Amino acid sequence: FNKYISRPRRIELAAMLSLTERH
Repeated sequence: FNKYISRPRRIELAAMLSLTERH
């Protein structure tokens, strides 16, 4: 996940996190 976070994909990560939180 560190590699993904390193890239400018914070929005995608936030969306994924929000989706997982909803579940």
